[in-house]
Amino acid sequence: MRFDELRKPEEIIEYQKQVLSRTGGRTADEAKLFHYTSIDSLLKMINSGYIWMSSPRNMNDVLEGELIKYNGISDLYFASFSRTNQNIAMFAMYAPEPDGVMLSISISSARSMLSQKPVLVEKAEITGKEVDAQLYWTGVCYKDLDSNRITTPGQENHHVSNPLKALAGIVKLSGWEYEKEVRLCANKMLFAEQKLAVRLPKNIGVVLCPYFNKEKNKEKLAELIANGIIVEPSIYESWIKL
Repeated sequence: MRFDELRKPEEIIEYQKQVLSRTGGRTADEAKLFHYTSIDSLLKMINSGYIWMSSPRNMNDVLEGELIKYNGISDLYFASFSRTNQNIAMFAMYAPEPDGVMLSISISSARSMLSQKPVLVEKAEITGKEVDAQLYWTGVCYKDLDSNRITTPGQENHHVSNPLKALAGIVKLSGWEYEKEVRLCANKMLFAEQKLAVRLPKNIGVVLCPYFNKEKNKEKLAELIANGIIVEPSIYESWIKL
C-alpha cells in the first residue's frame, strides 16, 4: 500500500521497516545512507570496527524520548543515519567545523548489517559479547504539534489519530524533518550504563564538512587514508572560497 493510504499505526511501522527497499530507482550499491559526526568519533568507529547505538535518553527530540518511555519501550537502541547528502543544517548540527565529517554507506551494506547481532557496551568499552536482539532498519515520520498529519519524504498521511503516542519511536516533530532520518534499531532491556554497538561496514566513504581544518587534523586525515578510506572535500568548499 501507499503511505498516504495506511490507516493503522501497525501499517505505518511495517511500511517504515521497508525503508531500504526504496532506493529512488538506484541500485542498492548506488543508493546511500549518511551519518554526520566528528573525525574523532569516526576514527573511534574505524579503530574499534563498531558504531554505537544510543538509547531514548539521548534523543535530541525530548518529546519523542518522553513518549517512548510513556509507551513502555525504553528498551529501544538505535544508530541514526540520514537520506540527505551533504546537508548544511546536518553539518551544522552534528558535524560542525573545524573537524566535522560525513560518512556514507551503501544500501547494500546497510542491509548486510542485519545479519549480525549487536554487541554489549559496558563502561564505555565494547565487550564483544553478542546480545540476543534482532536488528532492523526503520524510517522516521514527522508531524506538527497541532496536527495529526504525518509525513515521510515526499508523502503525507492523515489517517492515524494521535500519531505521536501511537507511533512513539518512529515519529519526531516536524522541525527535524530536514534530517530524513533512518535508524538501525534493536530492542533490548539493559542497565542504564550499558549500550549496544554494531559492526560498521568496511566500505565507507567520507566527506569533510565545509571549513574543515585540514592542517589541524592532518594526522587524523592520514590515518583515515592509511585505512584505505577515500576522503573528499565538501561540495560547498569551492563556493565558500568564492
